[in-house]
Parts: sequence; C-alpha cells; structure tokens
Amino acid sequence: MNPVDSYLASADGYGMELPRRCWHIRRIAVGKRMDFLLVRVDPPLIGQWYGLGGVDIYDLVLSPRYVGVSLFSIVNWPAHVNVFRTLVDIGSTSELGADQIKLIAWAALYSSEGDALRNVVG
Repeated sequence: MNPVDSYLASADGYGMELPRRCWHIRRIAVGKRMDFLLVRVDPPLIGQWYGLGGVDIYDLVLSPRYVGVSLFSIVNWPAHVNVFRTLVDIGSTSELGADQIKLIAWAALYSSEGDALRNVVG
C-alpha cells in the first residue's frame, strides 16, 4: 500500500478521537465547488453509528472548513475539514450532487500521527 498522506482525527468525537490513516484518492466536484477530496481511511468508521448496520465506512469525502484552505497543497497543518459520507456508490466518478453526500463530522487532517494524538487526545 502507498505511504499515508495524512491522519484524520476529531477532538469533537464522532468516533474519530484516535487518528485514522488517510490516503488521498482524488479531487471531487460537488455542485460548483471543485475543492472536495475523496479519501480512504483505516481503520474505517463504524457504519452502525451512521445507520449502516454492519457496513463500515472506508471512503470519505472531505472539504475545507475555512475559506482560503486547499486540501491539494496543504500549507498550514492541521487542515480543518468537513467530513461527509457518500449516499451513493462513488465508483470512479469525480462529480457528486450535494444530495449524494451527508455531513457526518468536523475533523482535521494532520501531517503525522503524533501531531494528531497531541492535538486530539492531549
């Protein structure tokens, strides 16, 4: 498997208190916005928490929480993000409608697991 691109974690809970390894897959357009990022996480989110029964969530769509932040050339870490799950099979598409994703968390991308642990767990 390729090297980890970042670590996703949230101090606000959402089942993401411990960092998840994060691989950046591709840019996604949602409506007129072109700044969403499809990522694969490990370990996955527990699907039962999101009404998915035994189906865990490995792929997430992220968008920057703040104006002026890019997820495609992160300059200042951590990068705060909105975390979405897809409501459709994303396949190889690079475009989604706003009704095809659901906001499930606020989190941040960290450059290292240590930074994520220091900032989220304390």
